[in-house]
Amino acid sequence: MVAEIIETITAWVTGMISAVVEAIQGVVPIFYNVTDSSLTFIGVLALMGLGIGIVSLGIAFVQRLIKR
Repeated sequence: MVAEIIETITAWVTGMISAVVEAIQGVVPIFYNVTDSSLTFIGVLALMGLGIGIVSLGIAFVQRLIKR
């Protein structure tokens, strides 16, 4: 009985991991061109947005430190 439970849990975890991996592999071509080894236009915009967001969070963190 315990072995069946462990097999069921293992099957669920394996299925979830494979679903996540397939989803990531499906999304990657939107941001990265494998044949040219370069970012696509959407990938460049996403990377710029990520950078701007991180800088914005850093500035807000420093402002909160100064206010105290």
